[in-house]
Amino acid sequence: QRFLGLAKTALEVLRRHSDVPAVIVGPDDDAEASAQGWPAHSLVTPLNLPSGSLPCFDYARDRRPEYGFRLHKVPALLRSPFTELTVFLDADVLVCSPPAFAGLAEVSRAWPDADLLLMREGARAHDHINYVHGGLLAYKSTPLARAFLRTWLRRYLVEYKRVYELPVKRDKRGRFFPPSAFEQPALTETTASFEEVIGGVHYLPSALLARLVTGQLGVYR
Repeated sequence: QRFLGLAKTALEVLRRHSDVPAVIVGPDDDAEASAQGWPAHSLVTPLNLPSGSLPCFDYARDRRPEYGFRLHKVPALLRSPFTELTVFLDADVLVCSPPAFAGLAEVSRAWPDADLLLMREGARAHDHINYVHGGLLAYKSTPLARAFLRTWLRRYLVEYKRVYELPVKRDKRGRFFPPSAFEQPALTETTASFEEVIGGVHYLPSALLARLVTGQLGVYR
């Protein structure tokens, strides 16, 4: 519910200066019930993956999947209904500037050979790694882009299984604290492989993205 609320807020901001069609992919058991009250030109839909299409890890009662919804992100991207360009935003990514969203489409037209439009996060303060951002990307409906997404999903499934098998720790309050399996490392590795072998990737300016971990929000404040 928290992420659906964030998605609704993000779309309300976007609707102030754009009426591009939007698809909001929600949980299979909650999307229909949450489909009321959304801005115009938007469709709320469940992912409805076929049974058995993703691994089901059998967590014991003292475990819980950390950010298990990340397993559903890339399949959702693969099921985009748009035939030319899909722009994906995580629910907690807000469009702050009126020209910003339209600019993504303009960039895609300016780079006709780019099947994927990605963005670097900016170096993180704690490990200085500059991952490819998993919450803001655009891709065209091409075989290369779909192959990229499938490779990203396969690599993330391997990482998710590895993290799942790590021991679960407790925090200072005694609560169970499973390790996190973030999708950015698998995305970054996939991007590097495609750039080296195939190409077809263009980077959006990282300056367009304001993130807490890099201190860029000060510009907007």
